[in-house]
Amino acid sequence: SMQSYALLADRIRVMLAERGKPPPSLTPSTPLAEVGFDSLDLAALIVHLEEETGKDPFSSGALTEFPRDLQTLASLYD
Repeated sequence: SMQSYALLADRIRVMLAERGKPPPSLTPSTPLAEVGFDSLDLAALIVHLEEETGKDPFSSGALTEFPRDLQTLASLYD
């Protein structure tokens, strides 16, 4: 949903701002690889999303590969 995407995009902007990086132009189709996050950043992002939504889509082991773009990641929290 757009609500999940907005939560995700807002958190990415906050995390980058905390590192002194300019806010990127994000769209739902932005590849995660272009956000500029390393594996620790992604882990922190996922923990934040779990705290905000109460959902942990990675705990079930049902995902066969990590989402490639922002919309796909956001959809896991719908």
